[in-house]
Amino acid sequence: MGNMDFLFAVGFLALGVAFKLGYCKNWLLGNDPETRKKYKEKETLNYFSLLMFVLSAVNWISVVGAAIERPELIYLSVILNAIVIVIGLGYFLKSKRFRN
Repeated sequence: MGNMDFLFAVGFLALGVAFKLGYCKNWLLGNDPETRKKYKEKETLNYFSLLMFVLSAVNWISVVGAAIERPELIYLSVILNAIVIVIGLGYFLKSKRFRN
């Protein structure tokens, strides 16, 4: 479990950097001009960058928990991952902050 958590932590960190630098805007917002007009591009990319950094930090908790053999840290990480994903995506979909 520790190796996969490490890969998730590094992967989310890499995605956070890619969103911050703007490399994933076509992947996130698509190529359709109508869809791109509907969302504020810079604010959306910054939000998803922050979301990926938080997910990376949560997965580092699991990596440390596996390294020191503390299963409760791994369970905490799984619960926090679910909470961050549900709240993060729910906020993005419901909020008017990201739409023009």
